[in-house]
Amino acid sequence: MVSMIDRYLLRYVLAVIDHGNFTRAAEACNVTQSTLSIGIGKLESMLGQRLFRRTSRRVDLTPEGVRFAMHAREIEAAFQRAEQASGDASPGRVLRLGVLSTLPADLVAKLAVRLGKECGAQVELIEGRARDLRERLQTGRIDLAL
Repeated sequence: MVSMIDRYLLRYVLAVIDHGNFTRAAEACNVTQSTLSIGIGKLESMLGQRLFRRTSRRVDLTPEGVRFAMHAREIEAAFQRAEQASGDASPGRVLRLGVLSTLPADLVAKLAVRLGKECGAQVELIEGRARDLRERLQTGRIDLAL
């Protein structure tokens, strides 16, 4: 039985597919390459199957990865439609919140929803280690850090 899959893991998979490698995918997701790799590994472990064939030169989807990607795109599109329909956040305003991966996910989710409503923005969560979040905050790649 598969436990609930976090949305950020779907985004990681789609980013690897869309950007062709883990480095560019991590940049697009505002996470380190190791964070993205660990997330993909976590998802593959949850599913009990490999999604990508990795070589030193390229990353390809496995047949299971192709099937998973189709569903992941549908789910992400549904998330985006739900966000647009809710009207809770201004479509052009994004608040980038860096969070430590050790923080409880349910607490972070509740905070993100409340913060988004109060600020009138869509909240984008960027997971990372304290050092990474501090560097991202200093360089303006995130707006807040927890």
